[in-house]
Amino acid sequence: MKRFWEKVNKSGVNKCWNWTASCDGKGYGQFSLNGKNHRAHRIAWEFCEGKIPDKLFVCHKCDNKKCVNPDHLFLGTALSNVQDMDKKGRRISVIRVEERHSMAKLTNFKVKVIKILLRDSKMKQNAIAKYFQVTPGAINHIKKDKLWQNVIV
Repeated sequence: MKRFWEKVNKSGVNKCWNWTASCDGKGYGQFSLNGKNHRAHRIAWEFCEGKIPDKLFVCHKCDNKKCVNPDHLFLGTALSNVQDMDKKGRRISVIRVEERHSMAKLTNFKVKVIKILLRDSKMKQNAIAKYFQVTPGAINHIKKDKLWQNVIV
């Protein structure tokens, strides 16, 4: 337990306690325990609150993946975790990725241009994808209104 808390920057009771050691590929703190890597916020929950019931997630009120402050964590189901992300506008939807999302490579203007090119030009989808530096699948989703259906030409 001491080894875990040595890797935490406790900036204050009501502030995030940031994990200062290694993180996984998604940006969550990770801690090795009994030869296996675990997400640090889950370990913090178990140290402070007890065992995590099966099928429950340890979610962040603060949306800071490195935070291990138990006051910033709560248990939730897969559904409540998704609802929390939606409420806060953090989820990437396979149905609709909007310009305001931090992962979006396109803007509404670029999508309008893509839709015009798809409708009015003989340019192939692969060429459009290459020009806009996105995947051909993204262009196909735009064409079929699976992505960016809110952009109307």
